[in-house]
Amino acid sequence: MSKNSESFFTAGELATLFNIPKQTLLYYDKMNLLTPEFIAENGYRHYSLKQYLTLEVIVNLRKLDIPISKIKEYIENRDIDAFDKLLLEKKCECDEIIEKNLKIKNSLNTVFAQLEKTRSSRLNQITLEFQKEKYFFISDLSKTRIGKKRIEIMAHHNQKAFSKQHFKEKISAGS
Repeated sequence: MSKNSESFFTAGELATLFNIPKQTLLYYDKMNLLTPEFIAENGYRHYSLKQYLTLEVIVNLRKLDIPISKIKEYIENRDIDAFDKLLLEKKCECDEIIEKNLKIKNSLNTVFAQLEKTRSSRLNQITLEFQKEKYFFISDLSKTRIGKKRIEIMAHHNQKAFSKQHFKEKISAGS
């Protein structure tokens, strides 16, 4: 069946219009996302206006970093609700990434503050200053308490210390 090639775009023409490699069109065809309207006897792939418009959707969704599988789902069920769902999922993903990165940024700021304190502290000097009384845990860590048991005791003390944000008195004599 002969088709008027003036009504269709070749793969090269379509790729040029969207500034994408021709291999991308081959990949989309392989993924059953965008198949050419027909392949000529010379092997050239030809795309219709409908496929041009579909590729426009695909390219714009890829710019939003939406996975091919999700785009394919949408293309197969194109309606306003499916589009809304697709964009909402991406927005939620972005919000999660932002939240995670804000936590990382806050941790980095804490480390930077500690580094600044370290830089500004005077080394090789004795400084006397008043500190509010603090208590700390003491446990018997004699030679009989080695390995796993010793670590468990220290971890228990650390958990209590950090959960209260200060130390409390707990002295055990030769447990």
